[in-house]
Amino acid sequence: MISHFVPRAGFCPNCGKLADGATPAGGESSPVPGDVSICFYCGAVNQYGPKLTLEPFENWAEVCQPELVRRIALLVESILIKRGMLP
Repeated sequence: MISHFVPRAGFCPNCGKLADGATPAGGESSPVPGDVSICFYCGAVNQYGPKLTLEPFENWAEVCQPELVRRIALLVESILIKRGMLP
C-alpha cells in the first residue's frame, strides 16, 4: 500500500487530532471528495469533503455497500480495542 500526504485534510472532526495522511484500502490513488476516512486515533468515520477536508460521516452505515460497512466496522472496533476504548 502507498501512503499519501494530505495537507488539506486538517483535523479529525471528532477528536481534533491531525489527519494529514491517507493509505488507500483498495488501490494506489490519493483521496478524492466522497472517500471514507477512519481516524486511527479515535476510530471516527469521516469523509473527504469537496476541498479534501474531513467532515463527519455519521450515516456511513446506511449509505455504504454492505461489504464496506463490515470492513469499516471491523477496523473501527480494532482501533477502539487497541486504544483501550473497548474491553
